[in-house]
Amino acid sequence: MLKKCVVCQRVFDAKGNEKVCSEEHKIAREKARWKAYRQRPEAKAQKKAYNQRPEVKARQEAYQEAYRQRPEVKARKKAYNQRPEVKARLEAYQEAYRQRPEVKAQKKARHQRPEVKARQEAYQEAYRQRPEVKAREKAYNQRPEVKAKKKDYYISQTESLRLELAYVDMFKLAEAAQ
Repeated sequence: MLKKCVVCQRVFDAKGNEKVCSEEHKIAREKARWKAYRQRPEAKAQKKAYNQRPEVKARQEAYQEAYRQRPEVKARKKAYNQRPEVKARLEAYQEAYRQRPEVKAQKKARHQRPEVKARQEAYQEAYRQRPEVKAREKAYNQRPEVKAKKKDYYISQTESLRLELAYVDMFKLAEAAQ
């Protein structure tokens, strides 16, 4: 029986209730039908409801986590993030995020927690005890400009202390004279 192909409008010899002339046109017709179906509002609502189900969400998250752990995906992401325009955009976003008041408040509250303070102090003390840190600090303190700066600071501190003591003495003398 001769029929017209619904895809290309060519006449072909149909077997049974065939509507297309070739396998490629059959695939193209199915794709077009599914595409049209997915554009309908009820299909979109159905897909959204399906994706909100807990087991579906859990499965998708597990897949995404496994996908992100693949070496080729990590390498591709690292290469992408190293591009100058992407790097600049990420840094700008991070800086804007850090400047938000709620983020600043969160960070401040976190650093006030006793366990966080204790951990930071322990880390800093351990850091200062490292031989390379001690050597770097010693080398820094041996530099002439640093020595001069410290000397000026100590002189100014002792000078201000001496002036303060002289002021207190004058105040005491003034009290005694009254």
